[in-house]
Amino acid sequence: MLKWNSSDVGIYLAQKEYIDTIIIPLHAVNFVDEVKKNGFLWENMIAITNEIEHRFKGRVMLCPPFTYHSKEPSVTARLEQWIEDFYDGEAKHILFLTSDKAWQQEQVRGSVVFVPFEMQETEKGKKEAIKIQVEKVTKSLLGIWK
Repeated sequence: MLKWNSSDVGIYLAQKEYIDTIIIPLHAVNFVDEVKKNGFLWENMIAITNEIEHRFKGRVMLCPPFTYHSKEPSVTARLEQWIEDFYDGEAKHILFLTSDKAWQQEQVRGSVVFVPFEMQETEKGKKEAIKIQVEKVTKSLLGIWK
């Protein structure tokens, strides 16, 4: 997976005929409610995307997260501009990863994969939870590419 930095974006532009999938994490931010939980969810999302990077380098582009306030109205309309830009840039597939249940009711162009996490007491439990979610995302990607 290529990341959103100057080096990897250059590779993407030179080889975008092979890189057909854009991955965008969707992440809610709220500095009043559930701050620690939001940090935990983001930390796990980073772990998932790093693992996906190792598996699918050269096929997908990881974009910066689409960050929004958890109580923001019309967040889907703002996301639509991102979607238009990527499809105009010739992306064939867009995969959104989120731990926010609200996205399960939203209709967006692209595929939304819900990646829930429960707070884990041990590092072993955390690694196992991440492994399960990586497999879920991998299955989603393979389904998109069929």
